Amino acid sequence: VKTVTSMSADQLANQLGIPVIVARERLIAAETNSLLCRDDSIEGLRFYPNLF
Repeated sequence: VKTVTSMSADQLANQLGIPVIVARERLIAAETNSLLCRDDSIEGLRFYPNLF
C-alpha cells in the first residue's frame, strides 16, 4: 500500500496472486496493527497507509 495512495482487496489479490478473501484478511490484519486505516464508502472498502 505504501507505493500507491490506496488499495482494495481486489487490487492486492491481483498483485500477489492470492484469493480476494485472503487479501482482505491481510489488509484487516495490517489495520489491526495500525499500519493501515480504512475508508468504507459507496465505492467499496479501501485501505490507506496510517500516517499517525
